[in-house]
Amino acid sequence: MDEGRFAEAVALMGGLRDRTGRPLDMSSLVASDDDGTFTCTFGHAPDELVDLRSVSKTVVALTLGAAAGRGVLLGGRPIEPDLPILPTLRDLGLVDGGVDPAWEQVRLWHLLNNTIGHDQGFLFREELRGRDLDDLLTYVLVHPLAHEPGAHFSYSNAGAYLASVLLQAGTGRRLSAWAGELVLHPLGVSRFEWRALGRFDAGCTGLRLDGDGAHRLARLLLDDGRFDGRELVPASWCDLMRSPLTGTPDLCDASATLPKRAYGLGLWISTDGIYYGEGSDGQYAVVVPHLGLAITTLGRQADLAPITRAMAPLIARRTPPHTNR
Repeated sequence: MDEGRFAEAVALMGGLRDRTGRPLDMSSLVASDDDGTFTCTFGHAPDELVDLRSVSKTVVALTLGAAAGRGVLLGGRPIEPDLPILPTLRDLGLVDGGVDPAWEQVRLWHLLNNTIGHDQGFLFREELRGRDLDDLLTYVLVHPLAHEPGAHFSYSNAGAYLASVLLQAGTGRRLSAWAGELVLHPLGVSRFEWRALGRFDAGCTGLRLDGDGAHRLARLLLDDGRFDGRELVPASWCDLMRSPLTGTPDLCDASATLPKRAYGLGLWISTDGIYYGEGSDGQYAVVVPHLGLAITTLGRQADLAPITRAMAPLIARRTPPHTNR
């Protein structure tokens, strides 16, 4: 990677202003390709743990893929994209009736793809204030399904939370334990925390990593689930994660640096095969396959548009040097 491009991105990230006119509150920018890794911490401690917010959903999908590759069962059922959710919940004793029959059609991939069938997304932070967190599973299941599963995209925290519930109830171990064993520890990430929502890890949010740890996740995606010669997540699962399973034309701004053209499993799909996890507060894990490039940012920055603008020098197509023949 050209050092000048990284310096340009750092300068932009340090000089741009958000919609309120304030400097961007960023913790770190890391970019790497086969030629090396560049890091800027913007005055923050490099080992500071930062909430990945919705990039946590990407880690849920990676963890389930790693568990599937290991043959982990949920109540006797193998983890696979078509795992039926309601029968599995019944087998695990988590539901005994009073659920919309449409749930019979919901599969695991719908949870990770935000296409369960709810008309609008929910389970966001404002909604949780004052609510009994131990009763969130019931709260999710009583929400009516207004659409056939797989037919309507509504970005939500419900699916990743429910995936966390299934993994814990089906194995007796929390999502954070599985993520540590199967993904984070093998990547060399020893320090992390995952916030709980009542009895279960949040899944949808609350995973705290430092900049290096977050970047290792992006590199894992870029390298098709392999790290240091070892397969942590099956390549077929990584390929499904970055596949445009559901188009998101209502959310796609063609003028944006990273237009949201579609959604896979815990990942937004953009142009030129670029895919990424995005979290409110400035968290990004971006993979640019045609450049062999991974980019990650951490911050406390609500206005995300200037962050992606600062990435533009890194992801711009590179013109081969002119040669005389």
